[in-house]
Amino acid sequence: MSARPNPREALGLGYHPQLDPDEIAAAPELAILAAVDAALDTAIAAVIAAHPTLVGPDPFDEVPAPGAPPLYLASVIVAQAHALRVALDLYRCAVRCAAGEDDEPRF
Repeated sequence: MSARPNPREALGLGYHPQLDPDEIAAAPELAILAAVDAALDTAIAAVIAAHPTLVGPDPFDEVPAPGAPPLYLASVIVAQAHALRVALDLYRCAVRCAAGEDDEPRF
């Protein structure tokens, strides 16, 4: 089975840079990116709370038990949230670079 992101790593807890009014004035989209990050944290935490087996070994290494479709879909949500977080981080970096806050993008 292919590796999947660790749901706890996908949470990205602790990475919510504080924005000041000058940053928001220079690049208003940073404000909504921070809100989307917070919403992703909440959504992933709720999915993991509903399906704690997502933390640890891949639950699909063995034959799925009856009722597994919700668990499978929950793992898809976590994986897609992780991919969205990566895209948001790249976009945030590009916006800050364009606003002159970073010397070069970190892609």
